[in-house]
Amino acid sequence: MKKLMTIGLAMCMSIVFKSCENPKEKVFKESEVLTNIDPTELDDFKGLPVRHRFSTPLEFLKEKQDYASIKALYNTKLETAALRNGRVHNGAQELPSIEIIAGVVENVLSEFPYDDSENSDADDLGFEMIVDDFPTLNHEEIVENMDLIDEYYTQNLDYLVFTQIAEDENLQELIEGANVEARTDYYKIICVFISTINEGYSASKTAYALYNSNNADTDAQNSVFGDQAGSNDQQDAYRHLLFSSYLARYYYTKSSKSKRLKFSKVVGDFNESCSDYYKDSKEMDVHNNWIGRKLFNDNCSYKKRWWITIGLNKPSIGSLKAKAMTLVLNGTFIDQDGENLTPEQTQEEILNTAQNTVVYFE
Repeated sequence: MKKLMTIGLAMCMSIVFKSCENPKEKVFKESEVLTNIDPTELDDFKGLPVRHRFSTPLEFLKEKQDYASIKALYNTKLETAALRNGRVHNGAQELPSIEIIAGVVENVLSEFPYDDSENSDADDLGFEMIVDDFPTLNHEEIVENMDLIDEYYTQNLDYLVFTQIAEDENLQELIEGANVEARTDYYKIICVFISTINEGYSASKTAYALYNSNNADTDAQNSVFGDQAGSNDQQDAYRHLLFSSYLARYYYTKSSKSKRLKFSKVVGDFNESCSDYYKDSKEMDVHNNWIGRKLFNDNCSYKKRWWITIGLNKPSIGSLKAKAMTLVLNGTFIDQDGENLTPEQTQEEILNTAQNTVVYFE
């Protein structure tokens, strides 16, 4: 692949991270569960009583969202903001760029139970947040219902992010002034983004993961492979390992590795299907993407307090880069030019290469 998706739109977004110091012992005291709770303070989310502290209408939470429904929400908020500010709403707009979305996600992330710490010993206030929001559930019940709980936070994140973007006049001016369609990779970016959302993945989480994972481009260019062309060579292979591992790392879930890995595969596959590369290039990318996902999986462990899984110990970016470099240096070179191989023959050589061995042919 010539180059993974990158976007050059300049932005200055403040970063807000939630401090993880001095956890409250009440998180692990079962005696405090089910006490001092006013039932009138709780709403129902698909059978789970929740202290609903977000502005998201409960009706919005009832259905899973796709690109069309998120776009409808965004345009409704745009129209409301335009009327409030005495502006004219210029018809239906597509969702803003992934940089814009990722910047707002960064700013509101502290309101959600997603721990981004690279320190395996970091105290996890995210689990405490869940305990506070779902006060009738004991810790085992929280773990048992974590998929549904994660869906609750994901729906609220999408609503909050696209509402804030629509209502922020400065962001709207930035969006209106951006000439993103002039980019040669514009339609590929849109293809991957929309296709992934329509597979059931959160629009805001997808944008955030894509935006941060695009650092794989720069990281590969600044690596020991930086003097290579970046197409079907070691730099290309290294970039794909990083991109796939970064996608898994930056797609937020509370304690699920499998969701992150599935997301990385979906995006990686769409990254190929939304492109027009030759068979050999695509096969190389798919092969190395699998190794990138395995790299994340092998270096991500479950964060536990006693017997309870409360999160993930995610690998640092530095460790992913170092281990990916070792994998590439120990990879297999297929001499396509020297052996006068056709793209189909090269594809077959890649298919016959050991699954966990990085491959490149230029």
